[in-house]
Amino acid sequence: MESVALEATKRSTQERSLKCMECGKTFVHRCNLISKKKSHKVEKPYKCMVCGDSFIHNGHLTSHKRIHAFEKLCSNSNST
Repeated sequence: MESVALEATKRSTQERSLKCMECGKTFVHRCNLISKKKSHKVEKPYKCMVCGDSFIHNGHLTSHKRIHAFEKLCSNSNST
């Protein structure tokens, strides 16, 4: 169990030297960068009106909207 945690720590602290020129996100592994580049080419017709993120499927947008609902709930509870 300790070696798994150590390996995860190594990976998280490794320098992310591979950068997507489209969005600026960085990666440790080349295969992840390739997948990210492909994602930029796919049409994403479902757009979040709060943050502008776009999605391939409406269900993904629906799931994403929960983040903003939770953020709003938290900000409302902090202001009382």
